[in-house]
Amino acid sequence: MVYINIPYTPDNDLLDKNLLIKELKFIDVSEDVRYEAFAAIYNRLPRGVPFEIHETDQARLLVSVLLNMRIGYRITDESEYI
Repeated sequence: MVYINIPYTPDNDLLDKNLLIKELKFIDVSEDVRYEAFAAIYNRLPRGVPFEIHETDQARLLVSVLLNMRIGYRITDESEYI
């Protein structure tokens, strides 16, 4: 398992939601990944997006969006948030 942990920061609330939706739709990831990433970015409780080992390409695509939007993240083997 690979987790992309997305900690909440007040800066996340300043992100343009429509732009983020467009960026997430542009990448080739599942609808579940899009939903979980969007929810994790705007949720005040820190969350992560899980990926199976065979989905590392999807994880890289999500990381590219997070970098582009200047959203903090950490990649770990297990979720940091329970």
